[in-house]
Amino acid sequence: MLDDENEWNGSEADNGPGEEESLLEKYRKMVQPMQDWEESSCFSVIPGACPAAVDEELGERIRLIEGVEVKEWELQAEAAEARAVLTYQEEEYEVSFSLVSIPPEALEDMVDTLPEEDQPWCRKETQALVIIMRFGKVPQRSYHLQLKLAAVSVPDFVLLLDESAERFFSGRWVNMSAMSALVPPVSSLYAITAVADEDQSRVWLHTHGLCRCGLSELEVLDSNPDEYHNHAELVRGVAQYMIDHIEEDLYEKPLFVGTLQGGKPIVATLIPWPTALTYYEGLTIGGPESREDSHNSLSSVIFLYRNQKAEDLGKFSKVSVYDGLWGDDPIYYVSQRETSRMSAVARERFDIAVGAFQQGKKMLVKVGLLADEEHQNDDGDLREHIWFEMEELLPDGLFRARLTQAPFWVGNMKIGDTGIYGLEQVTDWLVELEDYYVSPENAYVLID
Repeated sequence: MLDDENEWNGSEADNGPGEEESLLEKYRKMVQPMQDWEESSCFSVIPGACPAAVDEELGERIRLIEGVEVKEWELQAEAAEARAVLTYQEEEYEVSFSLVSIPPEALEDMVDTLPEEDQPWCRKETQALVIIMRFGKVPQRSYHLQLKLAAVSVPDFVLLLDESAERFFSGRWVNMSAMSALVPPVSSLYAITAVADEDQSRVWLHTHGLCRCGLSELEVLDSNPDEYHNHAELVRGVAQYMIDHIEEDLYEKPLFVGTLQGGKPIVATLIPWPTALTYYEGLTIGGPESREDSHNSLSSVIFLYRNQKAEDLGKFSKVSVYDGLWGDDPIYYVSQRETSRMSAVARERFDIAVGAFQQGKKMLVKVGLLADEEHQNDDGDLREHIWFEMEELLPDGLFRARLTQAPFWVGNMKIGDTGIYGLEQVTDWLVELEDYYVSPENAYVLID
């Protein structure tokens, strides 16, 4: 075990870049400017029965989006292109619209994830509507706006390709998110890619999509098949922290992003990839050869501080220093703003889950209960969020549910106890399907 009281005894990253200065300069010369799709946010909207078009009707649909003011609309009908200047929640955005041909082979890996009735539209050549814009000060809000633009741009569209994050979304998810009063989760802003070397023994984790948020992409080098899931959770934890602290200086600084189950802090630091490569020898994936044509702009590799002594000395270690210590559920930092958003989304989409429960599906509900007095904070509003199983719907928006886990801060309750609760106490829910659970963030799968 790592112990904060023990003096730091060096690590694999202790060599520092000094003795490799010529190598560092070599790597720095490989750095390239960001591509347009990295710096801006680029969507391709794949139509269904209604073809995509850039015309005056598109401009009119955009003007109908609540909260959006179209200050400029320049249409080049012959070129099937348009430029708009919009204001949304006191920020101004310049957005471009155009058409591009998408061959069916570009969508073949995505088709099977769509509802059966949507699949035929992705099995043929199609004209996609491309929407490109720069994010404003609040990435989730900017992303929400772009989803709203996508949702009105092509009626009955089936698929959205988020080119900047190299991921895709069902049209149903986009429509649900666009209609929501709440911004999408941080996790929708980016994707994590895991690339293995030829013999599948080493794994390189890296993100796509954070650059458009005004942040660096994130990486973990020299991961492995046994630990890369834990390392991916670390990436998610760091990404969440970065978005929540986006106005702060986040680079080459200690970032307290979470704790292990035993209370050991997880303190990360972000090192530019050219410098980070000097701490690794013999990389089989993620090294300089992997960056000749891509992954060579704004990206940072995650390192960790082993203990307080290491942090004080500025001595960071590779993430592998925690391998074997992650446990089942490390706790990563989530801001109060994000916690409130998640709870509000659960309440906003609660009726969708209730509909599934009424059709015989098992439903779990997380309820926030006031902690006992001896555990309370100064404001007296500390709540413990505990999972219950839904048993019965009652009048006036109430429901009866059975406790499924032992609380820590509510002493008069035990597993199996039932109680009556209301929507205002709900902070999360899950609906059990045959192969997986549905949460508020993917509730669209429960909508016919």
